Amino acid sequence: NVPSGKTLYLEGGAVLNAKVYMKDAENCKVKGFGIINGLDNGVEVNGVRVQNCSDVEISGVTILNNNGRVCFNAQSKNLLIDNVKAIGQVYGDQTDAIDLYSCQDVVVKRCFAYGNDDTYCIKSWKWSYKGEAKNIHFEDCIARNFRGNSFEIGYEVGCGVSNVSYKNIYSIHSSGGSENSLRRGAVTIHDAAAGHIHDITYENVYIEDPLEFGIDIRIAKAGYELGTGEVYGPGIIENVKMKNVHMLKQAPMGNTLMGYDDAHKVSIEFEDLYIAGKKITS
Repeated sequence: NVPSGKTLYLEGGAVLNAKVYMKDAENCKVKGFGIINGLDNGVEVNGVRVQNCSDVEISGVTILNNNGRVCFNAQSKNLLIDNVKAIGQVYGDQTDAIDLYSCQDVVVKRCFAYGNDDTYCIKSWKWSYKGEAKNIHFEDCIARNFRGNSFEIGYEVGCGVSNVSYKNIYSIHSSGGSENSLRRGAVTIHDAAAGHIHDITYENVYIEDPLEFGIDIRIAKAGYELGTGEVYGPGIIENVKMKNVHMLKQAPMGNTLMGYDDAHKVSIEFEDLYIAGKKITS
């Protein structure tokens, strides 16, 4: 446990065989160039967990985990995640790499995320974690995942998501492929609750090897467990802008923009979209 006002520093070459938690704390840091070895014997717990905190920095370290979310952040504010390598073992269960649940004022930059499920994921109401997700910025981040989504907003977004930006992002391999579509893609927004998702921007996006969808943005009832006590209702996705997007090959299941009904729509603007080397103009 890292309490308020303290820094855990791992020098290069150091390996810490432990889970690292920060809870109900402020001004705490995990820094250095060592490895947090969160591997365990099958119990699903997080490698690094930040809950109900403010002014937190996680930087430089490599985090390993094999049965649980690798770097899990919930209901926290003023977070910096910089140059973190979040590695979830392929054979593990639910090894999301970097999760942000109901977090605000977050910068994630220069990170590499590798996992069995989603790699960079934003939610606003899942289980008992409830609250708006807003002012979240990703820059210079690389993703490789095997069955989920690379850069994901959703599915559990009952409290809304706003002012999220992605700049210089790379999905080098996304999802595991399936005969039945599971709505898994490289760049995705999945509104499966009543959340209002708006003011989302993407600039300089590179999608290298999508095995299901490339871009998948939709409002739909997904069947996933929503937040505690939440009743399903469709949301709205609007004011999404994508600029300079390069999909290096056709995604096998294509790209989807899908609203729910006339009152619950998706609105998106593309500028300079390329698929397999061809600029898309209509």
